[in-house]
Amino acid sequence: MAARPSWRCRVCRAPWPCQPAKAQLVAAYDRIGLCMYVAERSAEAALDLPGLTPAAAYARFLGWARAATRSEPTGETTMESEMTVRDADVTDIAELSALLAEAFVTNPVAGWLIADVSNRYTTFLRLFDVELTHGLTHGVVHVAGNREGVAIWQPYPMRLTTVTDHEREVLGAAGIYRRRVAHLRAVRDEHRAAALRLPVGPSAGLSARSPVRSAGPTVGPADGSAPEPVVGHELVYLAAAPWLRRRRIGAALLDHHQRTLDAAGLVGHTVTDEEYARDLLAVRGWRTPGPRHLSPGGPPLWSMRRDPGTRPIPPTTGYGR
Repeated sequence: MAARPSWRCRVCRAPWPCQPAKAQLVAAYDRIGLCMYVAERSAEAALDLPGLTPAAAYARFLGWARAATRSEPTGETTMESEMTVRDADVTDIAELSALLAEAFVTNPVAGWLIADVSNRYTTFLRLFDVELTHGLTHGVVHVAGNREGVAIWQPYPMRLTTVTDHEREVLGAAGIYRRRVAHLRAVRDEHRAAALRLPVGPSAGLSARSPVRSAGPTVGPADGSAPEPVVGHELVYLAAAPWLRRRRIGAALLDHHQRTLDAAGLVGHTVTDEEYARDLLAVRGWRTPGPRHLSPGGPPLWSMRRDPGTRPIPPTTGYGR
């Protein structure tokens, strides 16, 4: 239950209902019961939070509940044809930051990055605000449905100044957790350098020129030096509203951008720490050499690469859930 009058979760300090609370409520109530319960909480919150507008109250308390209790897809029906995917803009940043923070606040790496759960959500809000702003300026950000899912893609190589400026902004947003955030980013850089065959080191994935939008097979130069980089897009973050998981929102976002990658001949790369995401990517032809732990005893990370034109793989046991 929320702490009043702040209406923040007593555990994670996120605005209530947070992701764990939504999941618990969906499990505890049927559609009518859930909507009645959150409607009552919305009325109470309106008394405690005078700045809460009717539109904001609906989105926070009722909008997600109505979406979460829609009928599940059955049989071979998918939501790709029903789910609208569009380019994001600056008006989306606040809600998408909150969506990303809620989606990742309980995942394996989140606890490793920020052990203090009371600071985790607010720190994530700052970090994702930076990532979304950067993605809108230098990459591609897609939104699914009514801000029910988001994907951030970053083209590589990138200008050195762009990357260093972004690094400075991310570490500034991380605050006292900057050392672990920097370590996570360094590990992701190593994975990307290996997968896209980019230079390894502090400037891995950087270029003095603008991002190139075409790519072909890696060909070594005649002098025997390192091959030219394979140009690709990094899937930086992919998230769906946690209370709408298994509604194929992530699948719609992936399929939408993979068509762009295939048309341009671009490689896709990402790093994930969740088995669910790994399996979702695997059935779409993304390949991984296996997990690498973030630190001794830390959570595993899977570096995954997809070559242009790769066909989906029929799901097998444990994949494509």
